[in-house]
Amino acid sequence: MAYLFSTWYDWSQKFEDKIVDGHDKVARSIAKRPFVWIACVSVLAAICCIGLVEINRVTDTEKMWAPSDTVAQRNLEEIENSFGPLTRFGSVLFTSKDSLRKNILNLADFETLWDVHEKVLNTVQGDGKYFSDICATRDSLNRCTVYGVLQFFNNNRTYYNQVVKNQNQLIASISSPVFPDGTAVLRKQIFGRYTEAILTNPLYPALLSAEATTQFYFLKKNPLETTKAWEADLDETIEDSDSTDRVGVYSFATSTVDNSLAATDPATMYIMYAVVVAVMLLTLHKSYRFTELRIGLTICGLLVIAFANAAGHGICAGLGLATVTINVIVPFVIVVAGVNDLYIITSAFDAQDSQGDIEDRMAEAMRRCGKSIGFTAITTAVAFFLGSMSRFFAIRQFCYYAAVSILCNYVLMITVFCAMVCIDAQRRDDQRWDLLCCIVSPQAQQSVLPINDTDDNAENALPSAPNTVSDDAAGASPVVTKPVASTKRHTPTTELTYMEYFFSELYFPLLKLKLFRLLVVVGFAGLFIANVFGIYQIEQGFDVANVIKPSDPARDAIITARDLQLYAPEQSTPVTIVFGQLPYHTQAVQEEILRLQAAYLANTDYNAAPMISWVTAFTTYVRANPLLAPQLNADKYLVNEAIFYTALQTFTNNNQFKRFKADIVFAPATDPNSVTPIIITTSRVNSFHNNMRGPINQVNTMRHGRELMAESTLSIKPFLFAPPYTRAEGYAISVKQVISYYVAVLVGVGGVALLVLKPNSLMLVVWAVILVAMTQVNVMGNMARWGYEMQINFVTVIFITMSTGLIVDYVLHTLAHYTQLDMSRSSLDRLQETIVAIGPSILKGGITMLIAIIPLAFGGEYIYSMFFRFAFCIICYSLGHGLLLLPAVLPTLSYLLCEPCIVGESVEDQLEVDGKGEVELLKQGGAVAGQEDEDAAARASRKENEVTAFQE
Repeated sequence: MAYLFSTWYDWSQKFEDKIVDGHDKVARSIAKRPFVWIACVSVLAAICCIGLVEINRVTDTEKMWAPSDTVAQRNLEEIENSFGPLTRFGSVLFTSKDSLRKNILNLADFETLWDVHEKVLNTVQGDGKYFSDICATRDSLNRCTVYGVLQFFNNNRTYYNQVVKNQNQLIASISSPVFPDGTAVLRKQIFGRYTEAILTNPLYPALLSAEATTQFYFLKKNPLETTKAWEADLDETIEDSDSTDRVGVYSFATSTVDNSLAATDPATMYIMYAVVVAVMLLTLHKSYRFTELRIGLTICGLLVIAFANAAGHGICAGLGLATVTINVIVPFVIVVAGVNDLYIITSAFDAQDSQGDIEDRMAEAMRRCGKSIGFTAITTAVAFFLGSMSRFFAIRQFCYYAAVSILCNYVLMITVFCAMVCIDAQRRDDQRWDLLCCIVSPQAQQSVLPINDTDDNAENALPSAPNTVSDDAAGASPVVTKPVASTKRHTPTTELTYMEYFFSELYFPLLKLKLFRLLVVVGFAGLFIANVFGIYQIEQGFDVANVIKPSDPARDAIITARDLQLYAPEQSTPVTIVFGQLPYHTQAVQEEILRLQAAYLANTDYNAAPMISWVTAFTTYVRANPLLAPQLNADKYLVNEAIFYTALQTFTNNNQFKRFKADIVFAPATDPNSVTPIIITTSRVNSFHNNMRGPINQVNTMRHGRELMAESTLSIKPFLFAPPYTRAEGYAISVKQVISYYVAVLVGVGGVALLVLKPNSLMLVVWAVILVAMTQVNVMGNMARWGYEMQINFVTVIFITMSTGLIVDYVLHTLAHYTQLDMSRSSLDRLQETIVAIGPSILKGGITMLIAIIPLAFGGEYIYSMFFRFAFCIICYSLGHGLLLLPAVLPTLSYLLCEPCIVGESVEDQLEVDGKGEVELLKQGGAVAGQEDEDAAARASRKENEVTAFQE
């Protein structure tokens, strides 16, 4: 075990040295040839951007949010292979505006219905195709059928005018239990809030009134783009049509939600980015003198972020990855990471001696911050790459784009932006104005004040010769003489900025107080416990009306239809039960199918009549047919194989039952011993679900139906399918996906931290993982307690993925900088240097983004509202954990962090070498020469005191 720790330590030390030295070398090369680096890297990034010409935008919600390789998808493929593509639809809802009578069933309002119907038939088109060209169902006369109240009149206005002369004739016509083609009427599908009374038929009461009615226009799925264009034109036509004072008209189609999401107004996002630009133009400067302004550098830095985002999108698009609607969030992720990097790099550069050489200043700045920037970029990218393993197409695409863009941002930051910092530094050294570089300031720069070297920075001195040992005049013990360093890295000599003064002189003294640290830990612990309880309030839920912006007419259509119980996707959802290749002529098969149908309809909590079944209709047909009656067995079933299939073909060719022909797939018999030339390879019956609103109802309905099918005694188990099943499969696994993603991210963060941080920082690695987990719990719990019903759905899963990728950024910047310092130093010394060096940059980046997201709160759309809440919680908790909680616990953990992991060395040897140390402990109790560092005995005493304090 000791050998493993020693090997691990050696490898980690070498790896860290290579990272730091690599950033040093790159920085020096950039400082020498900044324009060359800008040109070369920009050309490579521009080449990556070429992939944008291949970008493929996907807006199909079914494809985006249906998990891959599910039972529902396989069932859908089998149905479409056997019966053809599922039909799509466009619908028009008519509501009565009469505040007194509330009845759409009158002659005057029916004239409006006919006017709108004819307008849909004659003016709505997609790619030049009218409804008659793409309708999915036709009657026996090859006329397109429209399902709705006008079907009582064969959708023919001339016929309507002939048979309806008064109100009584209208009511009599629409009170029929069947349409003229024999299709059963399901009143609650086409009438909203209707009343009825028994007049002549006690089994089927007559309609008296209805507040609303609807028309369904069923469309072929292929060609898909033409059908979508027709649906979009339907929404536009109905939106532009003039509703009368008596009748309100609304439209809704299969693609309405997709079109509404695709039409999300990006202006709010643009305002947010404009605020980012404005805030950074005010805060990135070293001072506000003309020579110290950084307006040009700020603009260039923001362009670098935009360039990184474009390059990342270009790479992904070039690799064939599609972009989805929610990819609009990816630039926000890159802006958050990029803004932090801008502040950190400029702050690290400003911390160097302004009188030193630019090359040395940039090299030292990158040695100081390059590791933390690279560490956070890699960890964030790993978090998003882990998210790309999701079964949801939209999340996979989002994570690919975010991860690649994060890496592009890192590369451009340490190359192009650093080169721009060097160019800007040369301008400032030359006392030239910002933007107007041709103007040279006549006054000398007065912004720096020298600060004497102290013991804290003496370790940065580089000795030019080895230590020497000499005897004093009295022949006493030998004394180590430390030569004066020939060269020194540039040490900070600038005066403290307001932020640095706050962290150094105001905040750090509080951190030194044990009571303050205890209060911070207790406060965050209490907040964490409260948010854990908040998580228990989270449930699955998704309201499509929330996703659509309030001003969209589609939202009014959905809300109105729901209120009238006429929203078909939720309240009268078509469902198909599919049977495989069975001996349909046997009594056992026919009885089992009829039993399954009865059992399905018996559960009224999930299902609704009628059952549109060729089996039921055919059984009734043969029992009523005098020619076939002699062929029935004692139980009234037709079981003669040869006669059964011949009679079935005759049945489906009958005009009255022709509608069932599409439900049966005949094929030639392959068995040479078969008594009939044809067989049935597959068949289906159709019915409806009556409550598919919300994920829980969809999942429960799907599971109940599958359980019913699993109980069947048929040799080939039937299955049932409804269009919402593809999403219900996603709802069923969404919580598991979120939990598994959390675990994967925590493992990924820990794994990357173990590779980058030193082994004697193992406890900090564990703490980093804990902080990431706590941040996510706090974000989710706070969302649930924020006066808002937090739900797990497709929108929030994206934001959860985004938050998990971002929360690692703030915490790991602090952690990476802290562990990069000499571990032999006092924990409080390292903590002070860390918060003064990294704290202002993180705080400015966080405040910048908090100000920037304010416009999202007033965006007026569900997606923007959720975006704001998630972003606000992410930034606040990440800042709190990175700048409050983590610094509060670091001193307490210092005794573990300073425990050497190199096994087998003496205490003297462990204290002697830290990779760059210059202090050597005398074997015979001598003193350490020089005033540039503490003696080893004092270190050991301080170490002992810290351990004792922790134990107390």
